[in-house]
Amino acid sequence: MSTVIDMPRAPVVRDPKADAFRPLPGQAPAALEHAKGCRWPVHLAGNPMREVARLCCDAPRDGGSYCATHTRMAAGTGTPAERRGVPAEYDLRRFKR
Repeated sequence: MSTVIDMPRAPVVRDPKADAFRPLPGQAPAALEHAKGCRWPVHLAGNPMREVARLCCDAPRDGGSYCATHTRMAAGTGTPAERRGVPAEYDLRRFKR
């Protein structure tokens, strides 16, 4: 007689980089060659870290190549000093003891 043990499943870990290339909610992507809006590459299926994007976000742009959401994603979060609101030249932690 065999015993079945109900083991908890491991959580599914999603790649945050891959999520960056998913379409924005409520925004239909457009073919890259026909897009008039945001040029951020998006994928509907497959592995966005390995495949060439043929679609882009196409949300209204803020004067640059990307919409406001993707402009923030492209710019990043800044240095640790910028996140703390301390000018880098006054951040004494940059000097190692």
